[in-house]
Formats: sequence, C-alpha cells, structure tokens
Amino acid sequence: MHKYVSLDGTGLNLPDNWMWEATKWPVLGEAEMKLTATPDFIRQTLEELYAPRKVTDDMVQEYSIPYAFPCNLTSQWVLERNLHWSDTEDLLPRLKAPTLIIWGKQDTVLDPALYIPRWRKLAPKATIVEVEHASHVVHASQPERVNQLLLEFLAQ
Repeated sequence: MHKYVSLDGTGLNLPDNWMWEATKWPVLGEAEMKLTATPDFIRQTLEELYAPRKVTDDMVQEYSIPYAFPCNLTSQWVLERNLHWSDTEDLLPRLKAPTLIIWGKQDTVLDPALYIPRWRKLAPKATIVEVEHASHVVHASQPERVNQLLLEFLAQ
C-alpha cells in the first residue's frame, strides 16, 4: 500500500517567505544567493529552521560547504523560479493514498495558519498533526514525537 507523508512540506500555491520570493526575480535572486552564502547568515537561518534545537558551529560549517560552489547557488534560484505549486495543488484532491501531514506549530518559514487550513481543504481525509515546540524542520525540532507519529502511521 502506498502512503504519503509530508513534514512541513509546501506543495501548495501560497507565497513563499520574503527570501524565497526575492530569489524568483532575475538579478535580485542571483545577488541574494551570493550575499546570503555567509556563515553568519547561514547560522541565522539555521536558528530559525531548527528552533528550539541549538545550532552548533559544526552545523554551520556543514551547511556552508555547498554554498562555496557557484553552481549550487545557481541551482537554488533556478529551482525556485521553476517550481509550479499551482500544478501540485491542483493534483492534491486526487491523492488517494493515506496521507499524514506533520507541521511544526512554531514554523516561521511556512506559516501553519496559512498552510494547515489549505491542506484540510485539499486533502480532507489526511491526518494533520501540528507538533508543539517545533519549527520548520519539525523532525529535528521534535525527533521523538515525529518518529512516533511516523511509526504509528506506517504501521496502520
């Protein structure tokens, strides 16, 4: 049996946060990728993504490595400009597989107040769980809770 799980995943035709929206613009997107590929900016982003988990120097170093390659920076803005979430959203009502949506209640990247109601409308049979004390990277913020939800869902 096929099952679908989404961990704070978009797939919906809603505006991205300001940073990803800016990436879509020619010239501005390229400049943004270059200007934000610094350890300080990466640390700030990781602190937002992983809260309440502590961001270590090792995490910042590991995340910084890919940004040292210009082709990786280019791939970020090319990807963002070519995503068509309207196509994905149009297909969601046809999803027949059992579906589990797990969302960090304190996500500041993809606002649960915007995304959760849309998911409920488009996938009314989905199980949607908002996890307390979890940010955008819900599985890193609350790994035990997310693992428990996944195991229960997959065992059904």
